[in-house]
Amino acid sequence: MDAAHSVPANLAEGFAKRRSEKECKRIWEIALGSSDEVITHIRAVAIRKFNGISNDDTDTLIAEYKIVSKELNNLVIKWKTNRKGNPMGS
Repeated sequence: MDAAHSVPANLAEGFAKRRSEKECKRIWEIALGSSDEVITHIRAVAIRKFNGISNDDTDTLIAEYKIVSKELNNLVIKWKTNRKGNPMGS
């Protein structure tokens, strides 16, 4: 599941490019999209009951990625509303 690997990678890349507001937001929004993509993949796996993953496991994974998505969304919103400087402290 490449999307699951891209979430933390994009967070790190966005942090590294935090001096460019436009680029940082773009990369963090990509991370958000990847997080939502993981939820879709988990649901598809659950529907097909592939690899013996239980409903409890899929529900747990989906709940965790929903938290990730909400936190990423909050990060992007805070970044967009903070026009006075870099919210990451650089």
